[in-house]
Amino acid sequence: MGRVVNIASQNAIQGIGGHVAYSAAKAGILGMSRGLAAEWGSHGVTVNCVSPTLVDTPMSRATWPDAARAQVIERIPTRRLATFDDVTSTVLYLAGEGAGMVNGHNFVVDGGASVAF
Repeated sequence: MGRVVNIASQNAIQGIGGHVAYSAAKAGILGMSRGLAAEWGSHGVTVNCVSPTLVDTPMSRATWPDAARAQVIERIPTRRLATFDDVTSTVLYLAGEGAGMVNGHNFVVDGGASVAF
């Protein structure tokens, strides 16, 4: 049994202006993960992605001005940014035995933002 959990981004499925290269790179991670899931599944290895929205970290607070962060939060139905725990709990699930039949999927941790538009 093996597990691969890649980190992509909400921007992989919902690009935003000014971040074209980032969105394209993260979309590439999704494609790679799906291809590897198909190749490696028969060897007992699952490959999945986690795609968070903006995560509330010291780095995001330093690089996203308060007004821009507020605009992001306004578009998230849960009205908050993702936390480190939101992302890590999803990764831990996918890495565990309970996710043995989850293969080739993208778990979007965005509080519903990608479905609310």
